[in-house]
This record gives sequence, structure tokens and C-alpha cells, in this order.
Amino acid sequence: KPKLKPKPKLKPKLKPKPKLKPKLKPKPRPKPTFLPLKAGFAEGEALGLQRGYEVGQELGFMLGVARAVRGALALPELAQRLGKHAGAAPSERLGRTVDKLEELILAYPRENLLDGFDPVSAMQKIRAKFLVVKMLATLSLKAVPPDPGEGISF
Repeated sequence: KPKLKPKPKLKPKLKPKPKLKPKLKPKPRPKPTFLPLKAGFAEGEALGLQRGYEVGQELGFMLGVARAVRGALALPELAQRLGKHAGAAPSERLGRTVDKLEELILAYPRENLLDGFDPVSAMQKIRAKFLVVKMLATLSLKAVPPDPGEGISF
């Protein structure tokens, strides 16, 4: 009988490991070397805070006037004196206008929006509606400085 050669042991073939791409590090952001640019950011932030405060004061004042007019319309003795044009009684139009003014003020966003909101046109609508309320209620709102001769007493 012929002598058989033993079969060589076969090593299992391993699939070669895929070469991993080296992780890319994000490029570092360049530091601003132009110093006025830094100052411009700070100045812009301060101006934005100031303008936001002013808009908030204006909206708060208008909302306060609208609520005062609504309260006056609820009282018969004040409602007779409010909105008299040539002897005419206050109309329902004044009430509807005050409602619309409050609705516009409360719809004004309290945070920054970037989704197409136009704050300038919204403020123009609110100011126009406020002027209509002033006209219909025959209000003359003037800032009167305090009398310097008067002191505070308790």
C-alpha cells in the first residue's frame, strides 16, 4: 500500500482588517486678531439689551393704558365721560379696539425669533392701534415732569 502523505493542517483564512481612516480633528477656529471686532460684539450686545428694554417699556405702558381703559368702560360713571365726541357715548368700537390692542401686545414674542418675525412691522401695528385707542377714548397722555419744588414727605 502506498504511503499517504498527511494532509497539512490548514489555517483558517482570516479576512484582512479594513484599514480605518484616521479621525479628522476639527480645524481650530481662528482667534480674532482684529480687536475692534471684539469691541463691536460687546457694543452690539449692549445696544440690543438697551433697545429690548425700551421696547418692553413701551409695550408695558400701552398694555397698562389698554387695561385702564377697559376698566373705565366697565364702570358706568367713568364710561359716560370716556370717549365723548360731540356728545356721543362711548361705542363698542372702543372696546373692540382695546381687545385688539391687547391681543397684538400679548402676541409680541418675549424672546429672539429667527423664523421670519418682523419686529418693526409688529411694533408699527401696535403703535397704530394704540393711537386709535387714544383717539376713541379722547385721552391726552403727556409725560409731566415732577415739580422740583415738591419734596417727598411721609
